[in-house]
Parts: sequence; C-alpha cells; structure tokens
Amino acid sequence: MAKTILALKPHGNRKYLDVPVEWVARYNRKKTYCRWKKQEWAFTPQSFYAVWKQSGVMHKISRSPSGYCMVRLDPTEAWSPKNVKIIVRGRLLMRNIEIIWRNTWGRT
Repeated sequence: MAKTILALKPHGNRKYLDVPVEWVARYNRKKTYCRWKKQEWAFTPQSFYAVWKQSGVMHKISRSPSGYCMVRLDPTEAWSPKNVKIIVRGRLLMRNIEIIWRNTWGRT
C-alpha cells in the first residue's frame, strides 16, 4: 500500500511574505471556523491583517472581557473588511446578555 505524502511547504518558504506567520495562522483558523459555521468569508490574509493593523489593538486580542475581537456589523453578510468592526469583548458580552434578558423574560 502506497503512503500519501503531504505537500507541506518547507520552513522558510512562506506563501504570504507580507503577513507575519502568526497572523496567517489566525487568518486560517478564523476562515476554517467560518466554513464550519457555513458563513461566507471574503477576506484575504493581507486584508485580514490590514484590518487588525489599522485598529491599533493587535497586541490586545484575548478572550478576557478587556480583550478585543472582530465582529460582523451585519450577520447576514460575509466576513469582509467592510462588514467587520474591532470591539472590546466586554461590549459583545453585554450585548449578548441584553438579548438573552429580553428574549427570556420579555423585557423591553
């Protein structure tokens, strides 16, 4: 039985030279997650990196409430540079709590 050889890029022969390796990994992770969730994806590695770089909070990405994350402005449209915003994760948390509160107890 023949073994399948994976075509991996050798170390130092990167596909995207203008984007740091850790940001290509973030891009691939986010793209794979969006495919799994059946969401459209319209970013390139360069545009994904540019959005984060322009935000000025690249070093503050985390899962803590004071960390930053990327969210879509319109959830029905694709993830694209025109449809995303970088926000503090605590705001996202408060928005979701408010939605759950309204839907569960019928408050306005």
